[in-house]
Amino acid sequence: MALPIIGELVKGASAIIDEFHTSAEEKLAAKHKLSELQVAMNEKALEYETARVRETASTIRAEAASSHWLAANWRPLVMLIFAGLMVAHWLGRTPENLSEAQVLELMNIIKISLGGYVVGRSVEKIAPALAAGRRRD
Repeated sequence: MALPIIGELVKGASAIIDEFHTSAEEKLAAKHKLSELQVAMNEKALEYETARVRETASTIRAEAASSHWLAANWRPLVMLIFAGLMVAHWLGRTPENLSEAQVLELMNIIKISLGGYVVGRSVEKIAPALAAGRRRD
């Protein structure tokens, strides 16, 4: 997410403001404007992230509600296949024509996929609570 990057940019800009040869009041006013900009940028980043998560959750919900069995279950099936591939690798059942670099790359893909699946499922569960809390504010 963009929030740490925004904070680092503002910190760097604040250090530059400290180097200005102006009065303390002018430096303080510039830093205040910078803080306001940081808040606005953080709000926009959070709005974007919220919209992205909602869109992802709606896609997953639509797939899960599908009347076609494969459309509703392809994600869990892929994750089971990935888990099976990892277990097969740990048991020494890796194809002999794969180099170590290829095996490591496949394991990285599986790691990222499993992580995304778990995070996606978690977000799917907590997104309604986050949206309800945001509506109350």
